[in-house]
Amino acid sequence: MNNRKLFVGNLTYSVREGQLKTLFSKFGEVISVRILEKKGYGFVEMGSIEQARAAREALSETEFEGRNLLIDGVRPFLKSKKGPSKSGQREGSRGSPSRSGPHQSKPGSGSGYHDRRSGQSTNRSGRPGQRSSPARRSSMPARRNSGPGRRS
Repeated sequence: MNNRKLFVGNLTYSVREGQLKTLFSKFGEVISVRILEKKGYGFVEMGSIEQARAAREALSETEFEGRNLLIDGVRPFLKSKKGPSKSGQREGSRGSPSRSGPHQSKPGSGSGYHDRRSGQSTNRSGRPGQRSSPARRSSMPARRNSGPGRRS
């Protein structure tokens, strides 16, 4: 654990930030305490990594206010490798100039699965080229494919 911030779980809803601060201050300087209301967990930031490690080792699985505390080091948030979209829209949204990636369907193929072996796009029902959502059905009849990749 290389972090001063600790996750404190399995708290009763009646626990207040002052109570956690008093409990953790026995192991060093408490920088901040934050309890999420009606969630049963919170975060405590200690003055140093050593103090956080000592508090975690001493208090994890100990009883506090009728429950056993679950204490773990907070892992840093991993940023997405993809950068923000240049057009200001969410990536992969309609109207986006680029559609790339292994999970993007081809335009016009519906919202389905692309079978690599046959080169055929199918939806969940297994019918080629049709959309699976009834709200987006076209008034045109379904296209009949009689090619070699069609399943019976």
